[in-house]
Amino acid sequence: MTAGKSVRQPRSYRGQRESVLRNERLLRRPPAGVAGRVLPPSIEATRRCVMAGICPFCGRGPFRVLAGHTQKVHGVDRFELRELADLTYSTSLLDERTREQFSARARARLAAGTPLPTSSGAKKKRRISPAGRRIAAEKLLRFAERLGPEAMSRQRMAAARRSGELRRKPHPCPACGTIMPTAHPITCSPACRRTIRVRTAQASARKRITRARG
Repeated sequence: MTAGKSVRQPRSYRGQRESVLRNERLLRRPPAGVAGRVLPPSIEATRRCVMAGICPFCGRGPFRVLAGHTQKVHGVDRFELRELADLTYSTSLLDERTREQFSARARARLAAGTPLPTSSGAKKKRRISPAGRRIAAEKLLRFAERLGPEAMSRQRMAAARRSGELRRKPHPCPACGTIMPTAHPITCSPACRRTIRVRTAQASARKRITRARG
Protein backbone atom coordinates (compact mmCIF):
# COMPACT_ATOMS: atom_id res chain seq x y z
CA MET A 1 0.00 0.00 0.00
CA THR A 2 1.44 3.37 -0.93
CA ALA A 3 2.17 5.92 1.77
CA GLY A 4 -0.47 8.55 2.32
CA LYS A 5 -3.18 6.62 0.53
CA SER A 6 -5.98 5.15 2.61
CA VAL A 7 -8.35 2.38 1.62
CA ARG A 8 -11.99 2.97 2.47
CA GLN A 9 -13.34 0.18 4.66
CA PRO A 10 -17.05 -0.68 4.88
CA ARG A 11 -18.76 0.71 7.97
CA SER A 12 -19.36 -1.91 10.64
CA TYR A 13 -20.80 -2.29 14.11
CA ARG A 14 -19.36 -4.88 16.49
CA GLY A 15 -17.70 -6.75 13.65
CA GLN A 16 -20.76 -6.86 11.37
CA ARG A 17 -21.13 -4.79 8.22
CA GLU A 18 -23.71 -2.06 8.25
CA SER A 19 -25.31 -3.36 5.04
CA VAL A 20 -25.77 -6.83 6.59
CA LEU A 21 -27.36 -5.36 9.71
CA ARG A 22 -29.64 -3.16 7.61
CA ASN A 23 -30.80 -6.12 5.51
CA GLU A 24 -31.48 -8.20 8.64
CA ARG A 25 -33.53 -5.35 10.08
CA LEU A 26 -35.54 -5.06 6.88
CA LEU A 27 -36.22 -8.80 6.84
CA ARG A 28 -37.55 -8.68 10.42
CA ARG A 29 -39.81 -5.74 9.63
CA PRO A 30 -43.49 -6.68 9.22
CA PRO A 31 -45.21 -6.06 5.88
CA ALA A 32 -46.41 -2.54 5.15
CA GLY A 33 -49.87 -1.80 6.49
CA VAL A 34 -52.69 0.08 4.78
CA ALA A 35 -53.69 2.39 7.64
CA GLY A 36 -53.82 6.01 6.56
CA ARG A 37 -53.55 5.26 2.88
CA VAL A 38 -54.75 7.99 0.57
CA LEU A 39 -55.55 5.53 -2.22
CA PRO A 40 -57.38 2.19 -1.95
CA PRO A 41 -55.03 -0.74 -1.19
CA SER A 42 -55.58 -2.53 -4.48
CA ILE A 43 -52.84 -3.94 -6.67
CA GLU A 44 -54.04 -2.02 -9.74
CA ALA A 45 -54.11 1.35 -7.94
CA THR A 46 -50.73 0.71 -6.34
CA ARG A 47 -49.20 -0.26 -9.69
CA ARG A 48 -50.54 2.88 -11.39
CA CYS A 49 -49.12 5.09 -8.62
CA VAL A 50 -45.74 3.37 -8.62
CA MET A 51 -45.33 3.59 -12.38
CA ALA A 52 -46.26 7.29 -12.24
CA GLY A 53 -43.76 7.97 -9.42
CA ILE A 54 -46.49 8.84 -6.88
CA CYS A 55 -46.42 7.40 -3.37
CA PRO A 56 -49.35 4.98 -2.92
CA PHE A 57 -49.34 5.56 0.87
CA CYS A 58 -49.42 9.36 1.24
CA GLY A 59 -50.14 10.52 -2.32
CA ARG A 60 -47.05 12.75 -2.56
CA GLY A 61 -45.02 12.98 -5.72
CA PRO A 62 -44.06 12.45 -8.40
CA PHE A 63 -40.61 11.48 -7.14
CA ARG A 64 -37.44 10.93 -9.13
CA VAL A 65 -36.62 7.90 -6.93
CA LEU A 66 -39.88 6.67 -5.42
CA ALA A 67 -38.30 3.81 -3.47
CA GLY A 68 -36.09 6.25 -1.58
CA HIS A 69 -39.18 8.10 -0.28
CA THR A 70 -41.07 4.95 0.71
CA GLN A 71 -37.96 3.55 2.44
CA LYS A 72 -37.36 6.64 4.57
CA VAL A 73 -40.94 7.72 5.32
CA HIS A 74 -43.03 4.53 5.23
CA GLY A 75 -40.45 1.79 5.90
CA VAL A 76 -41.16 0.03 2.58
CA ASP A 77 -38.03 -0.91 0.65
CA ARG A 78 -37.78 -1.29 -3.13
CA PHE A 79 -38.45 -5.04 -3.07
CA GLU A 80 -41.60 -4.80 -0.96
CA LEU A 81 -42.84 -1.85 -3.03
CA ARG A 82 -42.58 -3.92 -6.20
CA GLU A 83 -44.34 -6.82 -4.51
CA LEU A 84 -47.23 -4.58 -3.42
CA ALA A 85 -47.55 -3.36 -7.01
CA ASP A 86 -47.19 -6.91 -8.44
CA LEU A 87 -44.08 -5.95 -10.42
CA THR A 88 -40.89 -7.86 -11.08
CA TYR A 89 -37.70 -6.90 -9.25
CA SER A 90 -36.17 -5.79 -12.56
CA THR A 91 -38.86 -3.13 -13.14
CA SER A 92 -37.35 0.34 -12.82
CA LEU A 93 -38.85 2.64 -10.17
CA LEU A 94 -37.08 5.76 -11.48
CA ASP A 95 -38.64 8.49 -13.56
CA GLU A 96 -37.75 8.58 -17.24
CA ARG A 97 -35.23 11.43 -16.96
CA THR A 98 -33.33 9.88 -14.05
CA ARG A 99 -33.35 6.49 -15.76
CA GLU A 100 -31.84 8.01 -18.91
CA GLN A 101 -29.15 9.77 -16.86
CA PHE A 102 -28.17 6.53 -15.12
CA SER A 103 -28.13 4.67 -18.44
CA ALA A 104 -25.91 7.35 -20.00
CA ARG A 105 -23.47 7.10 -17.08
CA ALA A 106 -23.33 3.33 -17.37
CA ARG A 107 -22.71 3.52 -21.13
CA ALA A 108 -19.94 6.07 -20.58
CA ARG A 109 -18.26 3.84 -17.98
CA LEU A 110 -18.42 0.84 -20.30
CA ALA A 111 -17.06 2.88 -23.21
CA ALA A 112 -14.14 4.04 -21.02
CA GLY A 113 -13.44 0.45 -19.96
CA THR A 114 -14.36 1.10 -16.31
CA PRO A 115 -16.23 -1.82 -14.70
CA LEU A 116 -19.62 -1.07 -13.24
CA PRO A 117 -19.75 -0.95 -9.42
CA THR A 118 -21.08 -4.10 -7.78
CA SER A 119 -21.95 -4.95 -4.22
CA SER A 120 -19.47 -7.85 -4.06
CA GLY A 121 -17.54 -10.14 -6.34
CA ALA A 122 -19.31 -13.27 -5.14
CA LYS A 123 -22.28 -14.55 -7.06
CA LYS A 124 -25.56 -14.41 -5.16
CA LYS A 125 -28.72 -16.33 -5.69
CA ARG A 126 -31.10 -14.30 -7.80
CA ARG A 127 -34.18 -13.03 -6.02
CA ILE A 128 -37.43 -13.55 -7.90
CA SER A 129 -40.58 -11.64 -7.04
CA PRO A 130 -44.03 -13.27 -6.94
CA ALA A 131 -44.83 -11.54 -10.23
CA GLY A 132 -41.63 -12.95 -11.73
CA ARG A 133 -42.52 -16.47 -10.57
CA ARG A 134 -45.99 -16.14 -12.08
CA ILE A 135 -44.58 -14.94 -15.41
CA ALA A 136 -42.03 -17.79 -15.44
CA ALA A 137 -44.75 -20.34 -14.68
CA GLU A 138 -46.91 -18.98 -17.50
CA LYS A 139 -43.95 -19.20 -19.93
CA LEU A 140 -43.26 -22.80 -18.90
CA LEU A 141 -46.92 -23.69 -19.33
CA ARG A 142 -47.03 -22.21 -22.84
CA PHE A 143 -43.76 -23.97 -23.69
CA ALA A 144 -45.15 -27.31 -22.46
CA GLU A 145 -48.35 -26.86 -24.44
CA ARG A 146 -46.37 -26.09 -27.60
CA LEU A 147 -44.08 -29.12 -27.20
CA GLY A 148 -46.67 -31.67 -26.18
CA PRO A 149 -46.47 -34.42 -23.54
CA GLU A 150 -44.17 -36.74 -25.53
CA ALA A 151 -41.54 -34.06 -26.18
CA MET A 152 -41.67 -32.93 -22.55
CA SER A 153 -41.14 -36.52 -21.41
CA ARG A 154 -38.10 -36.85 -23.70
CA GLN A 155 -36.69 -33.58 -22.36
CA ARG A 156 -37.09 -34.70 -18.75
CA MET A 157 -35.37 -38.00 -19.50
CA ALA A 158 -32.49 -36.21 -21.25
CA ALA A 159 -32.11 -33.79 -18.33
CA ALA A 160 -32.01 -36.68 -15.85
CA ARG A 161 -29.40 -38.44 -18.00
CA ARG A 162 -27.21 -35.31 -18.14
CA SER A 163 -27.53 -34.82 -14.39
CA GLY A 164 -26.42 -38.40 -13.76
CA GLU A 165 -23.43 -37.95 -16.09
CA LEU A 166 -22.35 -34.80 -14.26
CA ARG A 167 -22.62 -36.50 -10.87
CA ARG A 168 -20.50 -39.42 -12.10
CA LYS A 169 -17.86 -37.24 -13.79
CA PRO A 170 -14.38 -38.15 -12.38
CA HIS A 171 -11.89 -35.36 -11.71
CA PRO A 172 -8.51 -34.88 -9.99
CA CYS A 173 -8.33 -33.38 -6.50
CA PRO A 174 -7.18 -29.75 -6.96
CA ALA A 175 -4.84 -30.02 -3.97
CA CYS A 176 -3.01 -33.36 -4.37
CA GLY A 177 -4.13 -34.67 -7.78
CA THR A 178 -5.88 -37.82 -6.55
CA ILE A 179 -8.52 -38.99 -9.04
CA MET A 180 -12.01 -38.68 -7.55
CA PRO A 181 -14.58 -41.05 -9.10
CA THR A 182 -17.52 -38.63 -8.78
CA ALA A 183 -18.05 -34.91 -9.17
CA HIS A 184 -18.66 -34.46 -5.43
CA PRO A 185 -16.83 -34.07 -3.13
CA ILE A 186 -14.30 -31.88 -4.94
CA THR A 187 -11.39 -32.62 -2.60
CA CYS A 188 -10.33 -36.03 -1.33
CA SER A 189 -9.77 -35.19 2.36
CA PRO A 190 -10.26 -32.45 4.98
CA ALA A 191 -6.54 -31.62 4.74
CA CYS A 192 -6.86 -30.91 1.00
CA ARG A 193 -9.97 -28.86 1.69
CA ARG A 194 -8.03 -26.70 4.16
CA THR A 195 -5.23 -26.32 1.61
CA ILE A 196 -7.67 -25.01 -1.00
CA ARG A 197 -9.17 -22.59 1.52
CA VAL A 198 -5.72 -21.22 2.40
CA ARG A 199 -4.87 -20.78 -1.30
CA THR A 200 -8.15 -18.98 -1.93
CA ALA A 201 -7.63 -16.65 1.04
CA GLN A 202 -4.08 -15.84 -0.08
CA ALA A 203 -5.24 -15.11 -3.63
CA SER A 204 -8.00 -12.84 -2.32
CA ALA A 205 -5.52 -10.98 -0.10
CA ARG A 206 -3.12 -10.46 -3.01
CA LYS A 207 -5.97 -9.17 -5.17
CA ARG A 208 -7.06 -6.67 -2.49
CA ILE A 209 -3.48 -5.42 -2.04
CA THR A 210 -3.02 -5.02 -5.81
CA ARG A 211 -6.34 -3.13 -6.05
CA ALA A 212 -5.33 -0.83 -3.18
CA ARG A 213 -1.95 -0.06 -4.76
CA GLY A 214 -3.56 0.64 -8.12
